[in-house]
Amino acid sequence: MKKLLGILVLGLLLSGNAEADKSINDWSGLYLGVYQSEDHLSASGTSTLYSPYSISTDGNIYNTGYFVGYNYSINNLIVGIEAGEQDNVGKDKAITGHDGYIEYDDMQEYKLKIGYSLDKYLVYTFFGTGDLNVYWSAYEQEVKDKNNFEIKGIGLSAKITNNIFVGLSYSETNLDIYYQDTLYDEPVQLDSLRLRFGYLF
Repeated sequence: MKKLLGILVLGLLLSGNAEADKSINDWSGLYLGVYQSEDHLSASGTSTLYSPYSISTDGNIYNTGYFVGYNYSINNLIVGIEAGEQDNVGKDKAITGHDGYIEYDDMQEYKLKIGYSLDKYLVYTFFGTGDLNVYWSAYEQEVKDKNNFEIKGIGLSAKITNNIFVGLSYSETNLDIYYQDTLYDEPVQLDSLRLRFGYLF
């Protein structure tokens, strides 16, 4: 949350001298918004201490999050930074080897965006990093810790008015969880399709 607030304050400072009215093809400046996400979680787990071991995933999960960012324009080229947060992500259920479940939540993303504007449309790609909490109910201590991940994807936005825009984005998030005490390793891939609503200041 502190990182998101920092980016918001930075964006406000950078946009302090901007004109109040934007044109339909102007994508520069501070923006913020919310999204509805369809997340597909796929994972496989192995452990040399608890073998055989297998898990199943929830499949498609619908979640809500929010984002804040800042765009800088060089003619039609758009370069920007964006941060986002999503409370819920998904859950794995152990089939063999363990009882309980593994839950993923409190996901934060930090991305660099590069795009090209065509009048009221913006097409872009992005990549970055982030972290999320992983909670394993089978642990006696009910372990919940932060794990870093990598994210990449593409997106398309369109302006409804000079300041309001909607968009679609697709991202692939890769995370590898490893617990030394159980020699447990779980590669996780999260595919997300998001419907975005935003306001450009």
